Amino acid sequence: MCAAVTLLASGRAGAHVGAAVAVAKFKTPADPGITHVDPNDTIDPTPFTWTTADASYTVTWDDGDTDPTGRFTFYYMDHQPTFQVTADDVETPGYATKIDDVNNNNGGFWASCYCSADQGVTCPVVTRDPAGNCANQVTWNTSVIPAGTYWIIAVNNDPPFHVYYSSNAPIRVAHGGTPLPAAVIVRPDGFGAWDTTYHLQWLADGKAPLTFALEYGLEDTGTALMPQTPLASGLMPAPNADGTFGYDWDVSGLDTNKAYWVRLTVTDGDGNSTFTDSHFATTIFHSGGMMTTPDMSMVMPPKKHGCEIGAGDSSGASRGALSLATVIGALVLAFWVARRAARRG
Repeated sequence: MCAAVTLLASGRAGAHVGAAVAVAKFKTPADPGITHVDPNDTIDPTPFTWTTADASYTVTWDDGDTDPTGRFTFYYMDHQPTFQVTADDVETPGYATKIDDVNNNNGGFWASCYCSADQGVTCPVVTRDPAGNCANQVTWNTSVIPAGTYWIIAVNNDPPFHVYYSSNAPIRVAHGGTPLPAAVIVRPDGFGAWDTTYHLQWLADGKAPLTFALEYGLEDTGTALMPQTPLASGLMPAPNADGTFGYDWDVSGLDTNKAYWVRLTVTDGDGNSTFTDSHFATTIFHSGGMMTTPDMSMVMPPKKHGCEIGAGDSSGASRGALSLATVIGALVLAFWVARRAARRG
């Protein structure tokens, strides 16, 4: 899975210098390395080992080292946020917790290997790497962190940009005991549009037996932090051959031309629970309804068998018009879905 970046214009005079706005793409904790290997959504999650920590954990990342004004602040939280959570939300007190580096580098970690006040920014007393090693890493003191399952967030506040990147796998802090349960949502993955059924997939680990509950939310500004809609509970599916768990979601009653994300709660055999949200959503599109295009115009979507035109039929003209509308609708839908998929980058 990839992760996405939230970009927000602050409206202030920009301090950002350079063409690229840096994001910290995490190397550790490592991504599950999920690759879809066939049309039935079988995946190859190997090699993937659930990350654990006790006294400390070293977070590493790549950021390109080319954004001289970008500065990262690192946070941890108890789930991966869905795409509609903004960088402002992450930095709202009480939502996520700031990571204090064991080297006390609390002034921020610069994306580039230097900071110059001539570039319109105020440099912290401690720059990212005073030793000059340009190491993209922060050592998290987990010795005082309660046992739990945590996700890492890197926020870059580089006006006028305010962006973040989340880890795609959790860190399970366990102080000599059994790690608490953990899960990674594989689908929704941000691709495609679905009409009647959508197959949810996730990886999970913990003391057996594992029980799952699902909720869903509308991908809309301001709704990610609100209570979500229950979908299913008490699920105990057998793992698939590829190691994932799954659930077929009946989406036929959901609004067309809307996108929905999923919340997954996993409970282990001792009754311990953790949850996570799908960072991406899935788009629902019911054939036969009206579709809102990105510019808010309305087109008739493709209909089943809409391209069947009978030769020599007196209704051929009207059928030809329907076929044109079908083609246009299909092209617009493909464009709209492609734009949604592009957000994954």
